[in-house]
Amino acid sequence: MGVQGRDLPSKVHSDFYRLSEDLDFAYSVPLDAPRSQRRMTIEPSKEHLTTLAQRLACFHVGSPLRGHNNSTQYLAELRYRSAVTGQDEAIKVEFSIREPILEPVEFLPARTLLVDPFRQSAAVGPVSVPTLSLRETYAEKFRAALTRREPAIRDFFDLDHAVRSGRLNAADAHLFELVRQKLTVRGNASIDVSDAKREVLKCQVQAQLRPVLREADFGEFDLDRAFETVAMIARTLA
Repeated sequence: MGVQGRDLPSKVHSDFYRLSEDLDFAYSVPLDAPRSQRRMTIEPSKEHLTTLAQRLACFHVGSPLRGHNNSTQYLAELRYRSAVTGQDEAIKVEFSIREPILEPVEFLPARTLLVDPFRQSAAVGPVSVPTLSLRETYAEKFRAALTRREPAIRDFFDLDHAVRSGRLNAADAHLFELVRQKLTVRGNASIDVSDAKREVLKCQVQAQLRPVLREADFGEFDLDRAFETVAMIARTLA
């Protein structure tokens, strides 16, 4: 099993720049894996989440793990009482079981934002997690930006941030090939880089993006530049 390239891996590869409440995981399975194999694959994770509250009393299961889309996707919700707000907060957990991981999985340190107020150092040490390679992480991001049925501004921000920071070469031929292979997986919607999609994204900039960014990071984002990067990939793959 590898950590999937949507939110968590981009944080592992690129440090903190955008808040996320999702944990995304992926099992590497053949494209033609039958439903029975996918259901067997998820069983250990299902049992682990079911008994999580017995091991970690701070959590309770808001929604148990359930399969969707012919057992290619499993979703759950964990809840905890926030020490900051005093309110119940949610963590969405998703397992993807629909395709092979294409590049070797890497083990990299994941960190938290929690800081010891007295020492001004990390209160929780880094934890080694299995994650997609940087290139496959952003190939996943490009697929999402190109085909997500309901466009999400976070996909475009993450890609723009990776290119601006120099972590991602958007002209990498190997990246194009990874995106091409991921677009052949069953269940993807058609590529969409239309003006109508750009307008939908514009409406999300203030409402959905600004609240989860530091002001400096928000000020550096340019939707037109990010959209053109995604459109360039679409033209290359056409």
